[in-house]
Amino acid sequence: MRSLSDILVKYLILMSYCMAAAKLLHDSGLNVVVLEARDRVGGRTYTLRNQKVKYVDLGGSYVGPTQNRILRLAKELGLETYKVNEVERLIHHGKSYPFRGPFPPVWNPITYLDHNNFWRTMDDMGREIPSDAPWKAPLAEEWDNMTMKELLDKQLGTLFVNLCVTAETHEVSALWFLWYVKQCGGTTRIISTTNGGQFLGDHLK
Repeated sequence: MRSLSDILVKYLILMSYCMAAAKLLHDSGLNVVVLEARDRVGGRTYTLRNQKVKYVDLGGSYVGPTQNRILRLAKELGLETYKVNEVERLIHHGKSYPFRGPFPPVWNPITYLDHNNFWRTMDDMGREIPSDAPWKAPLAEEWDNMTMKELLDKQLGTLFVNLCVTAETHEVSALWFLWYVKQCGGTTRIISTTNGGQFLGDHLK
């Protein structure tokens, strides 16, 4: 007969939907059963493999230097990280327009100034947000009642939001996104492809 503690543990896992919770309970000596609705684990880390493409990441693919918990998990699971190849030239929109770096070059100096101003403004705003309590920022209420679309209409960078959080700019709060970028180490770090991608989903079975 199952004990009340067994039932509570299973309920906790189900409600938290978290492999980390199951691991902590298992490490504490408890017998754990995880209820998973899908036929796989790994959440957004999903890699498709077949003979045609070999492998392609359909979900989260990268981990950065500020993501200490996932880096610790990768180390604990014995996963090897690798750096994204940034050596060769890149092609923009399928055309023969090779360039190096995260963004295609532009020839208009005003565009460069706007671009630089956008990144600097994002980081300046992020510095006003406490990492552990973003709601305490001096302009927290104003920014939280403003979508990123409204903020970017005053600045620029719609594609930056789409890229980082796979959401449209009208779907996220300005305060939340500014806090998110700050947590990632600022605009320069979040757009960098240096540091490795993980195959965590393949190992969390």
